[in-house]
Amino acid sequence: MKKMIRAALLVAVMMLTISAQAQVKLGVKGGLSVSDVRVSGDIFKADNRLGYFIGPTLKVSFPGIGLGFDVSALYEQREARLTETAIKAHSVVKQQQVSFPLNTRYSIGLGRSTNIFFFAGPQVSFNVGDKTKSIINRAAEWRLKTSNFSVNAGAGATVLSQLQLSIHYNIACGKTGEVTMDSGTFRFDSHNNAWQLALAYFF
Repeated sequence: MKKMIRAALLVAVMMLTISAQAQVKLGVKGGLSVSDVRVSGDIFKADNRLGYFIGPTLKVSFPGIGLGFDVSALYEQREARLTETAIKAHSVVKQQQVSFPLNTRYSIGLGRSTNIFFFAGPQVSFNVGDKTKSIINRAAEWRLKTSNFSVNAGAGATVLSQLQLSIHYNIACGKTGEVTMDSGTFRFDSHNNAWQLALAYFF
């Protein structure tokens, strides 16, 4: 029992020491995204278009071990053009959401104020725009889920201690919406992944 208590105290002291050394920085992040929309079946073809995202971000890093994490609150807008392959009719669909990514980071220092890093983590998003839209000359309906869960994986670089450039792929876990035709007779699941290029500035 005494050994277990000593071990627990040692772990607690180490955690407090690491927490005391943690560096916390607040910043703002923004960037561009390229939607990677996929619809089940071969009736619809999706052409990806540019979107954007912006919002506050918080970075916590632990000097000496290279580990850290970041969390953000981002307003996102993604777009794609859906084409019905038989009649060649198309419609632009838009997804507006507020996203909360939480990424674990591992950094490799290249000097006093420069490093490269790799990151991955979960993201929860809530749709704040129109969740239902008539498309393909009102022959179909695009319906988004109220919220969705996804994961991020990417890499980036920090320069001058304050500027951060990163690129990552956001992968939807499960469907993000569905397309219905003939008053719901035919249903096709949709998945909205995205490549995202971000620039962040930390104060």
